[in-house]
Amino acid sequence: MDPCTVRKIVSIYCRHDPASMISLQEADRHTLEQFCLRIQDIQNKRQLEDFTINIIPPFLGAEFASWNEHDEAMFLTRVATSTSHSHLVKPLIGALNQTLPTHPLFPKYLDLSTGKVRYVDTVDRTRDHIDDDSYRALPFYLRVASRLRIEDQLLMHIFVEESAGILVTFHSSRKFTRRQQLLATILRSHLVTRLYAIQRQSQKRSQLAGEISSHLTSRLTPREIEILRLICRGHGNQEIAQSLEISKRTADKHASNILRKLNASSRFQIIARFGHWLQAP
Repeated sequence: MDPCTVRKIVSIYCRHDPASMISLQEADRHTLEQFCLRIQDIQNKRQLEDFTINIIPPFLGAEFASWNEHDEAMFLTRVATSTSHSHLVKPLIGALNQTLPTHPLFPKYLDLSTGKVRYVDTVDRTRDHIDDDSYRALPFYLRVASRLRIEDQLLMHIFVEESAGILVTFHSSRKFTRRQQLLATILRSHLVTRLYAIQRQSQKRSQLAGEISSHLTSRLTPREIEILRLICRGHGNQEIAQSLEISKRTADKHASNILRKLNASSRFQIIARFGHWLQAP
């Protein structure tokens, strides 16, 4: 997504917030545009996760964030937390799973009648759904939130597929403002878009890798594929011979056959065409 498109999207959000008619200051808009552009440059899921839980929280006024991967019953299968709080959160994962059903937003994310997770496309503030006294009486608060000084949260689903998903939560020791919720809403739209693009790219890469594997398997013997991998790691024929405990002459013959079968004029061409796919053991 180009900078001009990002700027237009940010401007539309900033001009109109039907729920609260909030407008962002120019400084907010500029910083928000930069964050959105950085999100569009992220190339893989792990980088996106790191950016979300370590870079975004200070911008939103949150102390820390959690990247929660869950199954169809909203049971947490993996939790990644901001570096600053990971040592505090890790011992509480068991208590979090046990008390999560008491969270005021749990029924919104899980259809209690079917036991299936719902995809929620809004950014919710925990404290919009419960008063102070009721919140502090929750098992979730008593066993988890109070120990982490969590007084409010912004929750956003950024991915759901086959009822398993990723729920990002920003935690604050104070109540989030409408402005902060709006900022999170705009960022969420870009996180969702980027994550789905990364997933599609990964699927396409897996498909292409399978096609290349089939192509090589149909043309080369298992031994030749083994040698092709070594060639793609930059090994010469003498190194290949020593590695596989064969003669240099045999290695030369295999290398020559590989070039011929793959219609390649040199080892450089072989590496350029297949090195990216065959670097892994």
